[in-house]
Amino acid sequence: MIYAKLLDGINANWSTKQKAKYLYEQVCINSLYDERIEYTRSADLIRNIYYRKINIDEDQTNLVVCNTICQILQQLLSKIGIESRLVKKKGKVSRALEIEDVSVVFKDGEYEYICSPAGDIQNCKYTMFPHFFGNKRNSYPDAQNVTEITPEENRIIDREIGYLPRLEDGQMDDLKVEDSYSDIVFKELAEEIKSTEHFKLFLEQQGIHIPIAHTEEELEKVRDLIITEKVKAVTQLIKWQAKGVGTNELKQFYIKLFHRATFNKFEKEYFRSYEFYKQEGEKILTIHAIELLLSTGPIYYVYSKEKNTYSIITHLELKEKINGYSERKNKKLLIDETYAGRGH
Repeated sequence: MIYAKLLDGINANWSTKQKAKYLYEQVCINSLYDERIEYTRSADLIRNIYYRKINIDEDQTNLVVCNTICQILQQLLSKIGIESRLVKKKGKVSRALEIEDVSVVFKDGEYEYICSPAGDIQNCKYTMFPHFFGNKRNSYPDAQNVTEITPEENRIIDREIGYLPRLEDGQMDDLKVEDSYSDIVFKELAEEIKSTEHFKLFLEQQGIHIPIAHTEEELEKVRDLIITEKVKAVTQLIKWQAKGVGTNELKQFYIKLFHRATFNKFEKEYFRSYEFYKQEGEKILTIHAIELLLSTGPIYYVYSKEKNTYSIITHLELKEKINGYSERKNKKLLIDETYAGRGH
């Protein structure tokens, strides 16, 4: 990836904030988060990833972490005369090598704005609302006097630079800010699947009859049917994901759907998520598995890069597959919550 080519999309008549946001979103769209830094126990590998030399005029990997993606954005801003600086703070995650979290502060007249592109890679790839451009809720000691760019202003900018579809003359934009983005598609999908009563109607339309339960055993069978069908629905529907999404971004999107969409508050207790990894040189191999606790016993799904979805697998097949892997305990950076390991 030659990041300097992103400058070709700049409109000379845009404002400073418009130019900055265009570059911010394009850098996110064209980058992949290097999740090796979240797994490796090698200080040398962390050092190589975090302190990689950046030259936006040269062809280089698009695998990034906070330090490298912020340097890319800063160099691009400098090319078009926008003054910016990097701000750093102590990282919260314990690693083999201590590194800092990094963001970019850019200047527009007398005002400064902070942005953290590493946190928006996934959002920008799905044309969802970018949460970390001009969001002043941060704890960087050197960025306490930044000005906030409101969600409403962000939406206006995104319409003007083409991240969102432009409105026709006379057309009014009366949707909520988040509904202007593809967030609305995600929310509608999530709510339709989460609502078990709505989902029952969906299953009936697909020719899957939901029997009336009279006993506890029958209730358990109905519950088993519904939660397994919910997983199937998500694994099928999610295939509309954007092209060019990396393993980390796709995995996060799946987990977001499974956690927020697939199960209501009563069904979540039957769902568990696991992550296993091993390092081979500078390569990190990961296996992400989902466990459904049915009345007849647990069943498992494993994410397949080749199929871009989760495939069902037996417990014995899973045990064989994860031989030589370690289970990741601190998973908060990659999924929404941490699960304790379980054995069966």
